[in-house]
Amino acid sequence: MPTATDDERSIAALVETHEADVWARCIEFAAAMPGDPLGAVIDRSGPIPLPALTAVDSGSFNRVVALGIRSPATPDCISGIIDFYRDLGQRSFRVELAPVATPPDVAVWLERAGLRPVSEGATKVWRRLAHPDWDNDLEPDLDVVPTECEVRRLTEADADRVAALNVRAWGAWQAPVSLSPWFAATVGQEGFTHYGVFMDDHLVCTGALSIDDKLAWIGFDATHPRHQSRQLRRSLTRRRLADAQAEGCTIIHAEGRSDRLSGRSRVLDTLYVRRFFAHGDELGQRS
Repeated sequence: MPTATDDERSIAALVETHEADVWARCIEFAAAMPGDPLGAVIDRSGPIPLPALTAVDSGSFNRVVALGIRSPATPDCISGIIDFYRDLGQRSFRVELAPVATPPDVAVWLERAGLRPVSEGATKVWRRLAHPDWDNDLEPDLDVVPTECEVRRLTEADADRVAALNVRAWGAWQAPVSLSPWFAATVGQEGFTHYGVFMDDHLVCTGALSIDDKLAWIGFDATHPRHQSRQLRRSLTRRRLADAQAEGCTIIHAEGRSDRLSGRSRVLDTLYVRRFFAHGDELGQRS
């Protein structure tokens, strides 16, 4: 974001810190699952939350967000990140660096510490939602759910089928341990609302919404492989936008691989691309 305005930088800082907190709460709910099967650990003692799923040892979960956002990063902070994962026996982790992170030297420090840039990254998308004093209500929903489908809010009773759909949609059965507890952990929990698209009472598409005061985050999107309809994903996204707006949120945001944002790209705008600096097995994706 080299030409970002002060307002854009302020928005970026808000959504980075919010996403870091949402992810930390996901880890906390995973730790609360019976027996803590994924070995979930969260350290909130420093300037940013440090999350880990020790039973998985993957940068997809051992991911540090918002470095250099609340306060400037330092070499000592980076050393603390490395020590945290080393002490847990984790080989694979990554730092997801936003272009508004400070100071500018932080990327150099990450590389000096042994983390390397990889080809994968994340696109951060957002939208400003309506306020009583603004005239920017959501446009008419042209991507209505097909008549044979129904969108429902889900409850804790739906956790198992949400987990099953995510495992199937993301090929997570290839993981060394079952990831079902991860996908089930936040369903029906405080601060998270999960939604489902049903066809003949079968869950075929799902996604989550997390609201904190005026900020809303959407994620955990998954679609059954036989129902890969962008119309379903867009409709689910628009439902969450509408609900966030009804709750008084002024900003909604999400993130994901650029090639997997199609269901959001028509209703959310790109804010920036976040760079990944990885340690361990993810270095196979090095740029």
